[in-house]
Amino acid sequence: MQMSQEDLAGKCDLDRPYISLIEVARKQPTISVLLKLAEGLDYGLPEMMKRVMSRYVVESN
Repeated sequence: MQMSQEDLAGKCDLDRPYISLIEVARKQPTISVLLKLAEGLDYGLPEMMKRVMSRYVVESN
């Protein structure tokens, strides 16, 4: 799914700079923010975490 940080921030009621900091691992989101992000991406939290973990494993190898 292609979505700009601005679009995601609007859907999640978060600031775009905060989304950027999460994306580059300079901020660690709380559970409530993770829930907002999952909702904004139209995923359940378990599905979003599964996608994050599979990407992390690929990138760390």
